[in-house]
Amino acid sequence: MKHSLFRRTLSVLLCAVLVALCVVPAFAEDTKANHPILYVEGFNGAPLYKNGTEKLFMPEAQDLTGTVTSLITTLLKFTAQRDVAKLQGDINGQAKAYDDFIDAVINAGAGVFGKFACDKNGQSIEDGIDVLDIDRFGNCNEIDNTNIKEAVIKETGNELGKDMVYYFTYDWRMSLIDTAAKLSDAIEQIKADTGYDKVSLVGMSMGGALINTYTTIYGYGSVCNLTMSSSAFQGLQYIGEIFNGQMEIDGELLGGLIDDFLSENVQLSDLLSYSNIYKRLLDDMNTAFKYDMEGTSALGAAEGEGSEPKNKIKNNLLIPYFAYLPGMWTFVPDKYYESAIEYVFGPTARIGESALLVAKLDQYHLVQVNAKNNLQAAMNNGVTLSIVSHYNTHIAPVTPVSKTLTGDVTIETVGTSGGATTAPIGECFDFDYEQALYPEKNYISPDFMIDASTCMFPDKTWFIKDMKHMEFDPKEEGNNCDLFIWLANTTEQLTVESDDLYPQFLMYDRELKRLSCFYTPGDVNYDEDWTLVDVRKAMRLAAGLDETNANLEAAADMDRDKAVSNEDADSILKTVVMIQSFNYMPEEEAE
Repeated sequence: MKHSLFRRTLSVLLCAVLVALCVVPAFAEDTKANHPILYVEGFNGAPLYKNGTEKLFMPEAQDLTGTVTSLITTLLKFTAQRDVAKLQGDINGQAKAYDDFIDAVINAGAGVFGKFACDKNGQSIEDGIDVLDIDRFGNCNEIDNTNIKEAVIKETGNELGKDMVYYFTYDWRMSLIDTAAKLSDAIEQIKADTGYDKVSLVGMSMGGALINTYTTIYGYGSVCNLTMSSSAFQGLQYIGEIFNGQMEIDGELLGGLIDDFLSENVQLSDLLSYSNIYKRLLDDMNTAFKYDMEGTSALGAAEGEGSEPKNKIKNNLLIPYFAYLPGMWTFVPDKYYESAIEYVFGPTARIGESALLVAKLDQYHLVQVNAKNNLQAAMNNGVTLSIVSHYNTHIAPVTPVSKTLTGDVTIETVGTSGGATTAPIGECFDFDYEQALYPEKNYISPDFMIDASTCMFPDKTWFIKDMKHMEFDPKEEGNNCDLFIWLANTTEQLTVESDDLYPQFLMYDRELKRLSCFYTPGDVNYDEDWTLVDVRKAMRLAAGLDETNANLEAAADMDRDKAVSNEDADSILKTVVMIQSFNYMPEEEAE
């Protein structure tokens, strides 16, 4: 009876498979865009130019040569002066050395950042500074060779049709309140060009804060989809600390970042990361910060011996070249905002000489604080939402908090995810850690580093381990664009359970440029065991009998050559034989 039931069940399943095979070809046409897609780029999505000819930011390496040379000369002079004064016990001599060094750093900063500074009201001092018109807005047919455009925007166009994919860049110095008006114009232009009445918006980095600002001001009538990618819509905690005067460089961690970025040039990397010159420079910089904020007491002087703070860095570098840029306040999170306003503008900030600027900053800050309500209202009005956050990479270790937070090199995970609870960088939660919210469902990452239950929208937030900020690869090199194309082109609200290919927690192999879910090598069917089923699936993949995907390929690719071969299947078979042999050993032999 059991065998007969099994045969009938198998027959039904085979019939279902045959029906499916007959139906599939009808849906095998090329994927088309369900709606126009607009990628809203982030900070420095396109360079700033003056009068469309002089490039101001980011400066080219050769343009910084003079600045760097001058700083090195100043550093050598400073070290000599400071050391002599220190040996003589001359506090005033040490102070003079630090003053000269800080002045040189300020002058260097003025040379780089002064070209596009704003005044006390947040208006550009120089006229004619903006991104080029050819960079500001266009479709996928007009892209240049920037990383995002050449990778994810280009691949979206190749996948869905170039005439349906657009990009938008802007002058990041300005308030997003003002920039949102320009974004609104771009959206209306896309609607006119394509005949669609709604547009999908993908916010990249600072662009995520901009699309949240746009929907807050202009509503959701022209939007069908919002996708946040490594988005700064909740600010950056280390920028909040900098705007509160808390600067502290961690040499070891900064050396690690340098080593990561310069891995192809090992000699230069080693020099910067481990040389005494490098370490001494960072120590001197930290002492300079401390001296600037505390006066000579930071150098060992007794109270009353000229120990008043200098605040040169704050008054001559931070405020005129950064704090007067309205766009920079996009990156100041709520918990740092009021103290930052007072630190920068003083207790009379809202009635003083920068009152107009502060009012503009307050206006955007309300947008940031109300992001959850705004995004929820968008979904209530039929807009789909997806948030993608990255983790397990250090951010720039330039403040106390930045040394402990996991992120994507540029932004902390807690911000890009809308509030995830994260273990300190390089660590996991304690073994007895309990999920903060929603105990009926697991929101903890397989590596025990992320608790997604505290996110604004846990079911709509994906995490990618080891993927850097805006690290996209062309399709011929990797597959990490596919996730974002899927999210941007959806017509229904996706969740972390919508597709097995894209669960909540993903990992990115930066060597192989492969995005996949967490896997154990050889466990091709993801059942946490090694059996002949895994061997068979690997053999079918190697023979081209089964359609592959990143997850299957990653688990079966034992030799990590981005292909599944018979040799990989053989390796899995050997693993299975070894494990099975061990399992069937008598207990005394296994021990």
